[in-house]
Amino acid sequence: MKCNKQICKPLLILVLITIPVISNAALVVLDSTTINFSASGSPNTIVGGWGASPLIIPYGTTINYYSFELNSFQATNGWGLSQTIQLGNTTGQRFDLCNNSSVCPAPPQLGTVFTVTDGVGRAFLDSLVEGSSTQSNGGVAGLWWSSGGYQMSASGSILINAFGETSSAVPLPTAAWLLSSGLFGLFTFIHRRRA
Repeated sequence: MKCNKQICKPLLILVLITIPVISNAALVVLDSTTINFSASGSPNTIVGGWGASPLIIPYGTTINYYSFELNSFQATNGWGLSQTIQLGNTTGQRFDLCNNSSVCPAPPQLGTVFTVTDGVGRAFLDSLVEGSSTQSNGGVAGLWWSSGGYQMSASGSILINAFGETSSAVPLPTAAWLLSSGLFGLFTFIHRRRA
C-alpha cells in the first residue's frame, strides 16, 4: 500500500512532535533506613543489639553503593584506644563502624559520610534489603577496645542510604516543542498553498 503524501507527511511530523518524554538514567537514593544500636557490659567485650527497618528497593534495580553516616552516639567511661563497634546479623554478615574498618582510631565523628561498595560491609548492608536471600533487620551489637577492664555502655544511630540508577521520564525542553509546532505549521501552510 502506497502512502499518500497528503496524509503520511503530516502524520509523520505529528508523531515526531508528540513524543512527550525521553528516558534518562540518574544515580539517586533508592531508599534509606536508620540502624539503632546499644550495648553495655564489662570488661573488654560489650554486647547488645541493633535493629533497622528494611530497605525497600524497586524490583530489578541494582544498588551501586551504600553510604552511612553516624547520626548519634553516646558512650560512658570515655573512649580508649583501638575501639571497634561491630554489628552482626543472623546470617553471618558484619559491619564495623568507622569507615568500615575493624579499628576506630578515635570516637566516631557525627555527620561524617562514608561509602561502602564491596566487601563484608557491603554484604551486611545488602542483608537490609527487603526480600534478599540474607534479609536480616536485627542482630548482635558489640564493642571492643584495647584499654578495657571497666564497665562501658554505648548507643547510637546510623543513617544508611542505598544509591542506584533509575530510569526517569524527562520532559522535552520548551524550545523543542515550539520549534516542532512551528515546523508543523510551516509544512501545513506550504502544503495547502501548493494544493
